[in-house]
Amino acid sequence: TLSSSSAASDVYKRQDYISLIKENSKNKKILTLRDLKRHCLNNSEEKDLFFLRHDVDHDLDNAIKMAEIDKSLEIKATYCILHSATYYGKLNQDHMYYEVDRNTIESVKYIQSLGHEINFHNNLLSIAIRNKIDYSLLLKNELNNWYNNNVFIVGTSTHGDKLCREYSFRNWEIFKKCNMKSDNKEYLLVNNYKIPKRKLMYEDFFLEYEAYEFPKIRYISDSGGVIREKKFTKAHTSYLELYKNYNINGVLTHPIWWDLKN
Repeated sequence: TLSSSSAASDVYKRQDYISLIKENSKNKKILTLRDLKRHCLNNSEEKDLFFLRHDVDHDLDNAIKMAEIDKSLEIKATYCILHSATYYGKLNQDHMYYEVDRNTIESVKYIQSLGHEINFHNNLLSIAIRNKIDYSLLLKNELNNWYNNNVFIVGTSTHGDKLCREYSFRNWEIFKKCNMKSDNKEYLLVNNYKIPKRKLMYEDFFLEYEAYEFPKIRYISDSGGVIREKKFTKAHTSYLELYKNYNINGVLTHPIWWDLKN
């Protein structure tokens, strides 16, 4: 078991990763986030559930290695692809869509081909602040672009951009059903520029879930490069009743913290 006090400068090793996943998924039904939502909607019998989520963020190459390890462990995981990462591509001149790098598309398709789910790592409110865009149009265009490249995305996961801390918001607040904050304002005001919040419905984009809607009885994360365990984490949507009879366990990793060489 990894120490919860391990420093970020100590990159975790391949065997550490394998041990972490095996130990925490043992005797549990392993599901992608997409299938976890469907499992609960179907009122399926298995109650002890486990998901493995990877926030790819700024290390797509290492994410590919991680996806191959997951495949070897016979685990289907959820890989969250960040649209504001440098490797992803550039916003077009009108900020309506990304000119996604071809290598990124092929890499993501490869991860999907290994049996994993691809998730849209949502940094849209942050991008709206920086570029004064219509984030709903950008979301629609990105999901359509991936669909046209045979990558099928049905879920999002909020990204913790540095602007989130600066202006006190979470990127999940683009959705009407996401609301864990006491601040219920319908817009975000930044330098006299109003950005609407909570105006989108999942269903309008053929999305089934937001990753933080799942309450976890046990959640392990390497955020910031330090592995920590949390228990009984809260969810931020109106779906709590759906999950009340399930024991959801999860591991979240960021590939950049892992040395996955053999």
